[in-house]
Amino acid sequence: MKTHEYYRKISEQLPKRNFFQAFRLSTPRPRYFAEIAIIWSGLSFLMLAGIAVLLYQQATIPTKIRYQEERQLAYWESISRQQPSYPHAYYEIAIHEARLQNFTQAADNIQKALLLDPNFTQAEVFAQKIQNN
Repeated sequence: MKTHEYYRKISEQLPKRNFFQAFRLSTPRPRYFAEIAIIWSGLSFLMLAGIAVLLYQQATIPTKIRYQEERQLAYWESISRQQPSYPHAYYEIAIHEARLQNFTQAADNIQKALLLDPNFTQAEVFAQKIQNN
């Protein structure tokens, strides 16, 4: 009986603690919260950087193609100014104008090519394709 009372007195002297208090999730530990926030922000940055690279690559490919088409167009326009009676130059101008989505200018140039050479079969086929668009 004495031992029972002895242990009871010792347990009464100990500070009272709630057993479940150590497992409460309502009070986050600041150290872990900061670490999780840093890791999350790093992963978010990497994801956004990857998306930005993909969008840049997709945006630059049409820009490069447009630049090449504009250079070819300028070349064939200079040829048409040097030799205005050369129908193939107007045909090439029409092709590059159509690739740049300038269909009215392409139709005008293909008509010039057909006026210079009415038997130019490639120009006739291309004129029909432009009219269908």
